Amino acid sequence: MEQKKDVTRRGFLKQSATVAGAAALSGLAGNLLGGAPAYAAKGSGPIKIGVVLPFSRAYKVIGDRVVAGLELALAQAGGAFKGRKFEVIKEDSEMNPNVGLTKTRKLVDKDKVDVLVGPVSSAVCVAMRNYANEKKVPMIIPTAGNVELAGNLYSPYVFRSSISHWIFAHPMGYWVKDHLGDEVMVGGANYAAGQHQVWAFTMAFRGKGGKVVGSIYPPLNEKDYAPYLTKLANSGAKIFFGWFAGNDAVNICRQAAQFGLNKKIKMTTTGWFFERNLLMAQKDAALGWHCCFNWAITLDNPVNKEFVKAYDKFTKNDAGVSVSMSSVHGYDAGQMIIQALKKTGGDTKAANIVKALEYMKLDSPRGPVELDVNHELVQPMYIGQIVKSGSGVEAKIIANLGRWTTPYLGARGINSVGQPFIVK
Repeated sequence: MEQKKDVTRRGFLKQSATVAGAAALSGLAGNLLGGAPAYAAKGSGPIKIGVVLPFSRAYKVIGDRVVAGLELALAQAGGAFKGRKFEVIKEDSEMNPNVGLTKTRKLVDKDKVDVLVGPVSSAVCVAMRNYANEKKVPMIIPTAGNVELAGNLYSPYVFRSSISHWIFAHPMGYWVKDHLGDEVMVGGANYAAGQHQVWAFTMAFRGKGGKVVGSIYPPLNEKDYAPYLTKLANSGAKIFFGWFAGNDAVNICRQAAQFGLNKKIKMTTTGWFFERNLLMAQKDAALGWHCCFNWAITLDNPVNKEFVKAYDKFTKNDAGVSVSMSSVHGYDAGQMIIQALKKTGGDTKAANIVKALEYMKLDSPRGPVELDVNHELVQPMYIGQIVKSGSGVEAKIIANLGRWTTPYLGARGINSVGQPFIVK
């Protein structure tokens, strides 16, 4: 179902209405006197941002936070650009490629959106990417980590405000081998994201001489992890690397603790496994785990502190969308749109938006970031360990790995280097 929403809150609109109206009149007068460019003919209409994310089921927690971050960035810009209001049109991908494609077509062909934002699922991402590329519509990915977008699925119209699965898991593979040990069991939710994460980790871990002793691949939305955790417990492995997200991350973390595995095995993961809202649900079950990520609320930099403060105020401290890494990815997607509009002077022609996005630099809450030649984000990566903090837990940063990006993976994507994550 279509959901349209003005990005600013009622009170904010009241405060800014007079200023926005004056700005719009001033801009109109300037065009009439100075000769308006061709694109100004639609200058009175809204700037439409089509969002395709999961707003139901397990990954709703990610979709809601991406949108909250996006809307905060747009609100901080005044809810409009040169008199044109931002209009966010939300569609539920349902984590289904066919559904995601249908919703994308609707946004592009019916709603005539200027920019697409989404999705979460790597499989949905491929469907969206193909249509955006065909229709030449700028698209910003705030979550989906499909590594093939840096290879055979590269598109000049597609950019990331988030990460690829490679940039999370590959640095983690190096760090685990250097600091935790030589043998590991791996696992992940059995779909593209889990497979890509384990593949990238395995490439690094094996590349430094490590050995993978086995693997587990539970289906998405699994409720009972006992058979998989039993296999892990009986493997003899001293280290486990696993990737799960949403409710799956909460469930396997809790059940692993019930098995006592986090006291017997060095448990490691990346990114979304310890989204802040998930960590609040995992609680003490997460203690001791190591994680590679690009943002944590504990990051000590001025931009992050101001972002967290502004986000909490904007969302009225709503626990349902508590600040997280997904919030940052959505926020930076909004920053990218605003910076692009500043460069084009408000022109929303696709070719000009794309040109404005290329090699863009941002002061992100995670640290300085910039887009590279493949439209992947160069960004800092960190290692954290889950520790007690008052009555709860938090990710304590124990290592700064420097800035990373996703390499070009060749014409055949991950298949160009095989699939070493498949271990019986």
